[in-house]
Amino acid sequence: MGFTVTDLITSLKRKATIPAVQSLFSNADLAALLDEQLQTYIVPFIMSCREEYFVTYIDYTVDTTTNSYPIPSKAIGGKIKDVCWLLNDDEILSIPMLNNDTMSQYNGLYYKANGFYIQNYAIKLYPADQQTPSTNTLRVYYYKRPNTLMENTTFKNWGIVGSLETGKIVLTTTVPAPSVDGTATTWSTSTILDVISKNPRFDNVLSDITISNVDTGTFKLTVSSNTGVSVGDYVCSAGEAAVPQYIPVEFHVMLVQAAANNIFRTLGDQKSYEFGLKTLEGMEQSMIKLISPRVDNEAKKITGKSLMNNGRRRY
Repeated sequence: MGFTVTDLITSLKRKATIPAVQSLFSNADLAALLDEQLQTYIVPFIMSCREEYFVTYIDYTVDTTTNSYPIPSKAIGGKIKDVCWLLNDDEILSIPMLNNDTMSQYNGLYYKANGFYIQNYAIKLYPADQQTPSTNTLRVYYYKRPNTLMENTTFKNWGIVGSLETGKIVLTTTVPAPSVDGTATTWSTSTILDVISKNPRFDNVLSDITISNVDTGTFKLTVSSNTGVSVGDYVCSAGEAAVPQYIPVEFHVMLVQAAANNIFRTLGDQKSYEFGLKTLEGMEQSMIKLISPRVDNEAKKITGKSLMNNGRRRY
């Protein structure tokens, strides 16, 4: 089985025995169903194993005029994993999280920073007038949400890199023309793009790049950057994806089964639905064994801060 949404839709039709000619489920419907199961079932399932999937970080340059730094908009559930001072290239100091109801009880710790607290979707340092390390950098670790899955048959929503030129990405076929209010609308200079790696785990190679020119005849996009892009990578509208991102490819079968169960339930096929639930339960047990522990024969973890150079860690 291939990895793209097109491949997943083909597999889903086979799994759910959807006829080739039917009007109940469009490919766009099936892509939306797959994305729903990815975001609400597969991602939480993998995160529950606590094996560091989806983890990435963003660095903020500390501004003395504010003590507030936004939780990244792509953070799953609007949650973060850790907040740290970046001390040098490979050493960080984790900052303790405080209860914002009892902050007045704390007095200057390292760098005069008692810690941080969460207010709505912002990270607040406390106290605000704290001294910062020489790097002046606050590093926030968070769980990154996969982009939305998009089909590519009813409307051409994404393309594949065929070659590269200076400042340009050349697609293998026509320039995508996704649906805008039901009408195919070709990418233009107002379109923002993500480039997604062709290789598992399908990470973003570039995010939010802009287009300065579109040549529909030669399929060439003049873009703000093509650094790191390779032939075979996927080019999508920003926030969208041709493949499920960040999950092991072994979970694709489980994703298809979860989507098929939803179809069985919608159609009122109770027998197939119950059988599908049992199949999915067996997959869950197998997948837990597959990904956890993530490192076999790992050494015993040291968690006490007194054994970790006063809370300092190297990543």
